[in-house]
Amino acid sequence: MRQADPTEHDMTPRKRRWWQRRQPKPDLPSHPLSPGMTDLELAEAVRSHIREAKEYARWRRGGWTFWATASRVLAFGLSATATIVLGTSNPAWPVNLAFICSALVTTVTTLEPFFNWRTRWVLADAALADWHQLEDELYFHVASRKESELDRDALLEFQDRNSAIWGQLSSEWVAARRESGSVAK
Repeated sequence: MRQADPTEHDMTPRKRRWWQRRQPKPDLPSHPLSPGMTDLELAEAVRSHIREAKEYARWRRGGWTFWATASRVLAFGLSATATIVLGTSNPAWPVNLAFICSALVTTVTTLEPFFNWRTRWVLADAALADWHQLEDELYFHVASRKESELDRDALLEFQDRNSAIWGQLSSEWVAARRESGSVAK
């Protein structure tokens, strides 16, 4: 039987639980800033920007999904507990528990509109769909042409559309925050 070498480390990434998740660290740029990129290198650079955006949106969406769902389930559970306890108890301590649960329901349901997790979740889903479509269009645009037929202006248009998706996501999020009263107008 082989003895484990203490200097060896297991380099396989392990799945993190929801409370251990960290924002993905950005990779070093795959393309240094240099003039004279070929059209194919430019297309790959645009594609890497789209992929980074998708990775960020997926990461954030996971947290927003969790908190939107958790706040609703918690409010429902506390509300149900309060209703059941108030409907079936005569002793003082269960009634006190029910009132505590009712107060916590109010607190939890006030947090959801402030943080607006559901709206962020939906906006991230919409942006992800747009980025998937944009990446597919870029892929087929490049794949359907010879390298000499690639048009730099058409490739830069994909990057402009990528920036527009980011802009739309940001402006819709700020608008949603203003509607909920979380941000000064």
